[in-house]
Amino acid sequence: MSRLKYLLTAVLCTLVANVGLTSCLDEKEDIAANPDCYATVISLGKLKQRIDFHSSLTDRDTFFIDNLDCSAYPLTIDQIGGHIYNADSLPYGVDVSRVVFSKLSCVGGAFAIQRLTSFEDTTFVATDSTDFTYPRLVTIYGQDQVSRRRYTMDIRAHKEHPDSMKWRRYGQSDDLAAMTALNAQPLQEGVVCFGMKDGKAVCYADGVCTALGADLMTRSIRAYRGALYGLNSAGVLMTSADGHAWQEVSGAVRLQHLLGSSSVALYAIDEGGRLVSSADGAAWTAEPIEEQYPLPTAEIAVLAKQKTTDLALEDVLLVGQRDGAPCVWKRTIDHSGHYTMPWTYMPQGSDNTLPMPVLRQPSVMGYADGALLIATGVNADTIAAPRLSADFGRTWTKGKIPALRSAAATPAVAATVDAAQYVWVFCQGSGEIWRARLNRLGWQETQTAFTKAKKR
Repeated sequence: MSRLKYLLTAVLCTLVANVGLTSCLDEKEDIAANPDCYATVISLGKLKQRIDFHSSLTDRDTFFIDNLDCSAYPLTIDQIGGHIYNADSLPYGVDVSRVVFSKLSCVGGAFAIQRLTSFEDTTFVATDSTDFTYPRLVTIYGQDQVSRRRYTMDIRAHKEHPDSMKWRRYGQSDDLAAMTALNAQPLQEGVVCFGMKDGKAVCYADGVCTALGADLMTRSIRAYRGALYGLNSAGVLMTSADGHAWQEVSGAVRLQHLLGSSSVALYAIDEGGRLVSSADGAAWTAEPIEEQYPLPTAEIAVLAKQKTTDLALEDVLLVGQRDGAPCVWKRTIDHSGHYTMPWTYMPQGSDNTLPMPVLRQPSVMGYADGALLIATGVNADTIAAPRLSADFGRTWTKGKIPALRSAAATPAVAATVDAAQYVWVFCQGSGEIWRARLNRLGWQETQTAFTKAKKR
């Protein structure tokens, strides 16, 4: 019996061992046949970038090549759509014909990329220089050697310089050529230009010039909250929804100058010479101001721009001339209500090497990173070089906005910015209409996060 028991025990042990071995083999076989295959992490490496600049030594445009660490531009992996791309385009000048990666990670086998010539798959190596001047087809194969997942990989780079713009002539009008006291203002999604023609106030919009039928001082007209406001010859405030039909603002006081607006108020100089503001055009209150400095008396305008560093703050700029010299004031409004800051005088004297220039009928508007000034020269019927104030009133430089050259004499211009960030210029004398936009202001951001379904 003891021998039989021993044999039975040996047989049972062998069976158990075989079962365990079979189980292990099956598990290994399952691992080897895993069909999962998808990209997990992909990061760009250092890429070559061409940097264009103007040499002050040679007074010529030139460039140099730099290495840019592009790992800060993450790649989005769309598993459902099979798309790999960088939502934030690489800077202008980056060479996408020689792209290297700092990391390629996936579940499954190795990456493969389709050749440009034979269209066959070849091993995709992170450190190899790969041409992505147009989208490439990338494949990840499963460990079962059968399953695969394909992605279209698109490495995007800006094809135009962000701070470049080009003026294009939008049209020409004999009516516009004959108008004086020009004043351009944004209205809804477009722009309108007001002026005087044959002694009457007229409105030029969409190629049509129409008389207003109101005794308006066209240089006083300002846009505010989707409507237009202006003064008649008696200093009474008028308003219009479309620029054609005008009526008096009920209860409004008489004003010397209507200056402009911020997001919360209209600004004016009243009959007593005070700087005042109103939310509705009817009730006006004095603004807090450093009274020891003078206010401008001619070529006056107000413009406003929200601070990019703090959305609760808005800068308001008051510009003009007094006794033939530039006069600039600035105030910051705190929409949160925590602080009240007065108007501050911005000196434009000898200590300022880049003061606001004295020009004819200047148009001043918030644009790009500051305040933009477009006007005509003092001694010639030509359009002066535009000035941009990045510090919003202290200094005014020629630079990002190129000069505009009109073929004919231009005694005066009127300029404004529309909702799409195009700068429009209307020319007296020549009747030409020009427009331009900084490239980066027209770029659309790609949505990469979705927290709520769109309404159907």
